[in-house]
Amino acid sequence: MVGQKLTHAAALTLGLAVATTAAGCSAPDRDAVQKAPETSSEGVKDGYDLDAELRAAVADVESEYDVQAGVSVADQQGTFNAGLRGEEPAWSTVKVPIAIAALRDGASPELVDLAIKESDNDAAYALWSHVRWTEGDAGSAVKALLKEYDSSGEFEEPFGYSTWLLEEQAKFGAHLPCIPEAAQVYDAMDDIVEWQDNGLDRLPHTRAKGGWGLSEEDNGYTHRQIGVRETEGSGKDADGTVGLAIEVTMTGDYAEEAIPALNLLATGVDRVVTEALEEGALKPLVGCASPGAAPRAGEASASAASKRQGASAEPTTNSPARRFGD
Repeated sequence: MVGQKLTHAAALTLGLAVATTAAGCSAPDRDAVQKAPETSSEGVKDGYDLDAELRAAVADVESEYDVQAGVSVADQQGTFNAGLRGEEPAWSTVKVPIAIAALRDGASPELVDLAIKESDNDAAYALWSHVRWTEGDAGSAVKALLKEYDSSGEFEEPFGYSTWLLEEQAKFGAHLPCIPEAAQVYDAMDDIVEWQDNGLDRLPHTRAKGGWGLSEEDNGYTHRQIGVRETEGSGKDADGTVGLAIEVTMTGDYAEEAIPALNLLATGVDRVVTEALEEGALKPLVGCASPGAAPRAGEASASAASKRQGASAEPTTNSPARRFGD
């Protein structure tokens, strides 16, 4: 809990692996963590050096606090990265795709709210188990979901230790409003409980889900967040999205000691993204054209059956359409 010293077991519980599967895993050694490539997209666009500004935001946090930091921003051009790559465990950020995969398989909406809004571990494990019982392999089902939306990762039990790099999270975040089954998850990311309302989640026009955990190797904490920045442009840039992912790692006895650094990093990223949008250096994703995924099992036959029966072509509530705050 916030304000209390975390024991090793409590840190793993708050770190959002699964209570029944937390043993036997360890986070990567911080000394072995590699910095991200300075750019994976067009570094300078229309006179605004987005890569340099992101590096400066990371440097500001690392100089102000005894932490290492990383950030990734995704738009229709690709990803812009600075600092850590996100090779540490994904912790509870992985609950976002797990919840979506579970909703595809008819899981309880109440469990989704608990897993996302409150980051409840038991609810998340129930969702993971639901996918496993339905699909046979929960990790493969989550990977398949990500692949549909230009992202990738490695997911297995305990799922809090899954590998999901920052740039892969940012890419998935940019597509999140377009995933038909993600509506409830997207709404829940805008209603996080107060004591977890930090970092990206505090920013305007931004929804986020965080997670944190203790490294068994160096007794340090990693805080991670996946987010979606909604844009308010006009014309072709109206109702667009930019995907975000950030992390800070630090040594210490209290998980909450990293929160000021996480907040400063989020504020810096928000400034950079706002300026980049104004300068045209970022091009938000607009519209919901699929990134080219094949139809999920059963969807093609269902579509054909609808045509044979003369079903209306009007979209249903699950049709891919951008959804923004009510």
